[in-house]
Amino acid sequence: IGEGGMGVVYKARQRGLNRIVAVKMILRGEFSTPQERDRFRVEAEAAARLRHPNIVVVHELGTRDDQDFFSMEYIEGRSLADLLRQGPLPPMLAANYVRQAAAAIAYAHLHGVLHRDVKPSNVLIDAEGTARVTDFGLAKRIDQTDALTLTGQLVGTPAYMAPEQISRAAGEVGPASDVYALGALLYESLTGRPPFCGATQVETLLAALDGDPVLPRQIVPTIPGDLELIALKCLEKNPRDRYASANAVAQDLERFIQGESLSVTTPNRLERLVRALERSRFDREVYEAARFVAFSAWIALTTHAAIFLHAQIGSAHPLAIVVAIRAAEIGAMLAVFWPRRKDWFPPRGAAARQLWSMWLGYLTASSTLLIVDYAQAPAGQPYYSLHAYPAMAVLSSLAFWVLGSTYWGYCYVMGGFFLAAAVAMPLWLPGGPLVFGIAWGACLWLLGQRLRRVTIAVDESMIGVPAEPVRENAK
Repeated sequence: IGEGGMGVVYKARQRGLNRIVAVKMILRGEFSTPQERDRFRVEAEAAARLRHPNIVVVHELGTRDDQDFFSMEYIEGRSLADLLRQGPLPPMLAANYVRQAAAAIAYAHLHGVLHRDVKPSNVLIDAEGTARVTDFGLAKRIDQTDALTLTGQLVGTPAYMAPEQISRAAGEVGPASDVYALGALLYESLTGRPPFCGATQVETLLAALDGDPVLPRQIVPTIPGDLELIALKCLEKNPRDRYASANAVAQDLERFIQGESLSVTTPNRLERLVRALERSRFDREVYEAARFVAFSAWIALTTHAAIFLHAQIGSAHPLAIVVAIRAAEIGAMLAVFWPRRKDWFPPRGAAARQLWSMWLGYLTASSTLLIVDYAQAPAGQPYYSLHAYPAMAVLSSLAFWVLGSTYWGYCYVMGGFFLAAAVAMPLWLPGGPLVFGIAWGACLWLLGQRLRRVTIAVDESMIGVPAEPVRENAK
């Protein structure tokens, strides 16, 4: 009656008690690996300790003819996935089913069990209209590491996996991951499609990491705003921004059903602004540049501080010294880059290519600005490049605004800081190099610190070849 990535389920009769049950066995039977058998037993043991009206009850765990099995109550009905093949559910019905599923997941969390694979095919609807959560095949104890999952394996079904299940850079897998899946369950129940569903598993995973779901009411305009708010709250990228627990999800869905006010409200403009600034993308593609960015912060600060001091002291050959300082800047960057050139170049991915092209473009454009500024300087006067700094600050602002749109929202703030510096520099022209150097040093240091904190769990090659525990969307 059912088949998943690791097990097959049969409808059977238990002779001793003369009752109909569902019997699950390992799909590969006698050819299963020890790891598959261990995971199978973990599933049975996890489900067996849970007794809740919205969880399918496990009756017995055993082995016959070297074949592991466990029996559970047989649910006469259909899965939520079967119902959704006919189209979106009425909002009140969707809220009721997901509320029951959330109550079941909250009970599992209370008893120390993470489900990690909440999806429509794992929610059964019985003849009385009660939702029953099943298939704890990817479950784990909250307080234990998963010794049955190899490092770097993706565990879950791509369309319902939280960002932290895809990459450790997004956070630690925990109860909030099941909260995310409940949001995906509600989203699909209301719209008829998952929040993220690409043409391939790779596209789906990348969209879950970096993309925003289409607003449910843009798909089905009649969806109540409160249900849309609940779904989007569960689907927040940052686990801290989601509901605090599955029980909180169930309570808000109950409030909606009863016509009461929710515990959450639509984010105000300030909250939306802060979230937009905190949003980051493509961390996994550019994190290797952390060391280069950190060193560049000190190089930029030292370079422009040296030009400032040079202008204050004066010399017989100002242009030659300015050129020497800028040449030393480029040499220092090459010295940092060269030992790690195989890691950093050629860039991997569109985001990394954009970062490198923008960086090289900025260096070329700023050098051109200096040449133009020198050509326009009055003849016979010492040249310290001071008049070029306001224009270079505007150019820097443009670079950070581009980064803000594609990488990290706080780059917009950095771009605004450079614009303010460009306006202020003519008021104290001799201090332009110092202000410029401090601005670049501070911004690059912040970027470097951010990249340094990023730990990558899944690179592109791993995503391209999913590990065995990853389940197909249809299962």
